[in-house]
Amino acid sequence: MTLGRLRRALLIALCLAPRSLLAGDELALTWIAPESCPRIEEVLAAVRHLLGRHANGGGAVLEIKAVVSHVGREWQVRIERHDPREIGTRTLHGPSCAAVADATALVLTLMVDPFAVVEAPAPVVVIPQPESPSESPWAFGLLVAALGDYGTLVGAAPGFSVRGTLDENHRRYEVGLDVLPKNIAPAPGRSGAGGKLALYSATAAACLYLVDVPLNLGPCVGIDVGWIVAQGYGITTPGRGNAPLLAGRGGIVAAWTPIEHLSVILRADTVIPVDRPRFLLANVGQVYQTGAVAGRALLGAQWQF
Repeated sequence: MTLGRLRRALLIALCLAPRSLLAGDELALTWIAPESCPRIEEVLAAVRHLLGRHANGGGAVLEIKAVVSHVGREWQVRIERHDPREIGTRTLHGPSCAAVADATALVLTLMVDPFAVVEAPAPVVVIPQPESPSESPWAFGLLVAALGDYGTLVGAAPGFSVRGTLDENHRRYEVGLDVLPKNIAPAPGRSGAGGKLALYSATAAACLYLVDVPLNLGPCVGIDVGWIVAQGYGITTPGRGNAPLLAGRGGIVAAWTPIEHLSVILRADTVIPVDRPRFLLANVGQVYQTGAVAGRALLGAQWQF
């Protein structure tokens, strides 16, 4: 967290703390954070140290819930204050989990007693140095995922996806390749004959995270430019054919980051093709036509560099 942001956090805390929440107040903290972050005992110890002789107890109970999440290269903490008269919410950002934990301890101290920090003997909150202006705000990543589709080919079709990703704050972009390598389309009324289908599709999508605790969650829109390859079987001259497939897609993305740099990604999309290719076998007729609407989902791991 930069010095300017921390100063703003102090002013926010002062505004959030009414005069009824002063030296005698007690703190009931709910701390939700990844395993790599400081523990709740460390945050409370920092608050007690900053309060010093002001931690007298015996006053009102100040109920606070703080949820830490990792978005791109940035960490953030959402602080919710539950009070019978009002509910206050504030989100702070920082370059590391330790930085937002330190900022949380300082804000909580000021919410209990705005004057305690001035008289604390030795502040333990460390203000990190601002990030270098030359450092890119983008977090580049590689996503490898299992893929499932229903409707583009015949029935449920398994596959895989490899995508490059860009994350910046609440925005996310993906570019990659979806592959459904093997699918069987039996010919109606013709036992032992049909077509073997496969889909190779380049995909690009843009997402916006609207929810960031405890998962990053938001909508996505995208486009697919693919190629369906078909090979006949079970007839004298099976033949081979292919057709382009252009489709739009929309859905949701959910991202969970259990440790720094590693995220679990879940995507679920509705895919609508612009055209619906048909596949036919000589002397047999139509074997399959691409569905008007398809569902596609992936679950995989993303590593951020």
